[in-house]
Amino acid sequence: MILQAEAARAKEIASIFDSFRDYVPEHRTAIDHAADNLEALATILSELDRYLGTLDDVVPSRTLADDLELLQHSVAYTFGDLWTILGDMPDECIGIDYRNAWKTIVSHTESARKESLHMRIEAYVRFAAALCRMLRGQPERRGVRIEELRTDINSLRLAQLNTRRFISATEAVSDLSACHPLPHDRDKWPSEREYERILKIIFSGGLKMHYYLRSRDHSTKIACQWPGDRHGNQESCLSLCDLHVKRSGSALYLCRPVAGYSNNTVWAQFIFPTIEWLIVFHLTFLALRSQDRRQQPAFPDLFDRELKGETRCFAGVITDSGSHHALRLYQDRSTGVIRLEAAVLKGSMKNTPVWTAFITHQVTSPTWLERADHSKSVYLADLKRHIFSSKYTPHVAASGQHVLAFDLLSDAEDFESIIRELRVRVLREAHR
Repeated sequence: MILQAEAARAKEIASIFDSFRDYVPEHRTAIDHAADNLEALATILSELDRYLGTLDDVVPSRTLADDLELLQHSVAYTFGDLWTILGDMPDECIGIDYRNAWKTIVSHTESARKESLHMRIEAYVRFAAALCRMLRGQPERRGVRIEELRTDINSLRLAQLNTRRFISATEAVSDLSACHPLPHDRDKWPSEREYERILKIIFSGGLKMHYYLRSRDHSTKIACQWPGDRHGNQESCLSLCDLHVKRSGSALYLCRPVAGYSNNTVWAQFIFPTIEWLIVFHLTFLALRSQDRRQQPAFPDLFDRELKGETRCFAGVITDSGSHHALRLYQDRSTGVIRLEAAVLKGSMKNTPVWTAFITHQVTSPTWLERADHSKSVYLADLKRHIFSSKYTPHVAASGQHVLAFDLLSDAEDFESIIRELRVRVLREAHR
């Protein structure tokens, strides 16, 4: 088990916290404690890693191996969440960015159990120090029992798992910042006697966007209302089957084909604050459109299902929630964001997205992915899926790890290899 990489992450997060002090003065003491404890954790993890390296071929006891795994998993969860929050900060931060990030860190940490971040890190330090003493054959320190420390960390791990809920498509798109409708032609506004409104988003500026679904044939319409002139609101509505998606930077355009696929009439333009929300909105649109049982336009395969600006780094087949899914790994060329996507493999719903998960920060941890020799199953310590199907149940092991069960051994090996390559690439870019 490699702990040195986690030690490096602890030092890097502590260094980032140094820049928070002047912008969040009311929490300076808590920030100082968190940074100091992260430095202490980095030191003890490095020491633990070095000592394990001296054991050569000596196999640790089952209890010690379980304790090391427990420590690593909980630390990886904590650091993964911190990386996600810190990674959402803009490149050029101002005071409000630091204050909002610290508020999010405090809220998220306390959502698992009522304790501060520096208390959680201190618990890791005590447990790691106790493991070092155990490895050296030294007695326990007075008042520090390994059983109590183990129970405490395991309780934390279970609390972390309970708070790492899956985000549905409806929740995920609720924070979009702007939409600028460009009305051209329109369908009749859906009758609520016939259609059920399944999603409503209110944007700044007064724009309201609705998705309507007709249960008998899964016909789905998108309808927009926005403030107009003195005559009241303007509105426009189209069937999702009449629309396809194009991307330009941080914008998505919902378009109607005119004469072939090279010419398009823009119906609506959506501006997104982050690439993550752009992707989630795009996949939500595709998932709803794919369910419509009416005749759909004969778009070429993957015509608008893969976004401009993303590179597909891997593709394989997994058995997932009782079905065969295409698993693809993408990296956005402009932002570097890395994500996994599972989609329907065959049939009339082919390429319909089932879930996606953003893993940019997770790939930097060497302990995030585990795979035994000659195994077709890959175990991931953390995977926050955005799920687009109510029938989907994630494959999670009893240990809390997320399972990717590949159909082919070669796919499992290739997936592990590309994750290693991306880890090196992301870490190299981070240190430039």
